[in-house]
Amino acid sequence: MSKFSRFLEVIARVAPLTLSLIPGIPAAIAPFVAMGIAQAEHIPGADGPHKLAAAVGITKQGFAALNVAAGHEVIDPALSDDALAHGISAVVDVAKLLEKKSMTAPAGVPAAGRADDAR
Repeated sequence: MSKFSRFLEVIARVAPLTLSLIPGIPAAIAPFVAMGIAQAEHIPGADGPHKLAAAVGITKQGFAALNVAAGHEVIDPALSDDALAHGISAVVDVAKLLEKKSMTAPAGVPAAGRADDAR
């Protein structure tokens, strides 16, 4: 597994917990946040602020699609871009912290965010 793939795997794992700790951000948006981050990370040449703006937009498109598919409002589309940006930034920061921690772990210590390493 590539370093990038591992990073996206960590994003998907930490998003629900991280988002549940932020007031005003429902943890139910975690899959959309993880997808938004993953898609934004694939934008060639984009810097942090551009990736963040893209992740916010992609995440909000996910909300809209879910609401249309469900035929009713499942996730409030009025969730502010600012609150969503803070949530996305927090998820990325936690994932980077775990990634950095796993790179400095002593030999024999399982990498953070990898359940299969603990077996």
